[in-house]
Amino acid sequence: MNPASICYYWASYFSLQILSVSFRKLSIFLSEDGFEDITWEEIQSPGARDPYAYYLTANNNQTLYGVIATDKKDITQSSSFLRPVFLMVILGIFLSNLLLAWMITKRAIKSYSEMTEQVYQKSLTEKDLNLQMLRSQINPHFLYNTLDRMRMVSLNANCPHVATMCELLAKILRFGVSESNKLVTVEEENTHLEEYIRLIKLSYTNVSISTNLEPGILSYRMLKLLLQPLVENSINHGTIDDASNGSIQIWGYEKDKKLIFTVSDNGNGMDEEHLVLLRDYLEDKNTAFHSIGLKNIKKRIQLYYGKEYDLFIDSRLNQGTTVTIKIPVIKE
Repeated sequence: MNPASICYYWASYFSLQILSVSFRKLSIFLSEDGFEDITWEEIQSPGARDPYAYYLTANNNQTLYGVIATDKKDITQSSSFLRPVFLMVILGIFLSNLLLAWMITKRAIKSYSEMTEQVYQKSLTEKDLNLQMLRSQINPHFLYNTLDRMRMVSLNANCPHVATMCELLAKILRFGVSESNKLVTVEEENTHLEEYIRLIKLSYTNVSISTNLEPGILSYRMLKLLLQPLVENSINHGTIDDASNGSIQIWGYEKDKKLIFTVSDNGNGMDEEHLVLLRDYLEDKNTAFHSIGLKNIKKRIQLYYGKEYDLFIDSRLNQGTTVTIKIPVIKE
């Protein structure tokens, strides 16, 4: 049973209950001649089984009882006057509850439709991301075997530097091509990041990269492949033009029940205009950029954790760029 049916059922149920109580409580005023079935003695001493007496005693209406005891004829005449009034009251209650049931049902149907559309869109986006991951996993065993052969050739040619690069790249690929939405510990994610940093330093010897993660968060669980693409983004867009004094710092800590990671570089940065364009690009509002790294991370975070978790970017021209991600704390 969907939410709309449930809401309509309960609204109808309460409407009928209200109508039932209304008819029961006001039945004293709806007989043809008011008091034809009750004697004057019964009015003076109402019995427990009499419906009129039940109404009077149950509601403790001393004023109405006093009027009945004074003049039966006046009350009978008053009953004829009040009958259509109470009929209108009951009709009003009935119509108002029908309107309430209709409004609740309409809102429930709208909410159910919106929820269904959101689930559908989320499913489409996840499929698109999975297709992107599959495209990047074309025949991974071929790549591993090729890299291993390259490593052996490099060792035989007395080129340990190249052999190490092949070995590190093979490890990075093995970590990356498995399930994209698999949770790993922060420590495992950091190990993968350190292997990538070792690979980068073999090519950019003058770039300084430091990692500072609170020891207490290492056992927490997180989506894999969130940190390495951020560092790669800093390498490609931040420090590569000034490799002589490039610096990248990675921070990880817990705050307000959230796991926060920041990656900062001292590279070229960008002005406010380009920063706004980049932020809009990450929200799919323009196509001014072609990089998919940051956008992919942002989508994965929001698809897995929800819209309240996100990726944030800040930059200053000639000062550098800082990217921050916030995800929930998930303990083992």
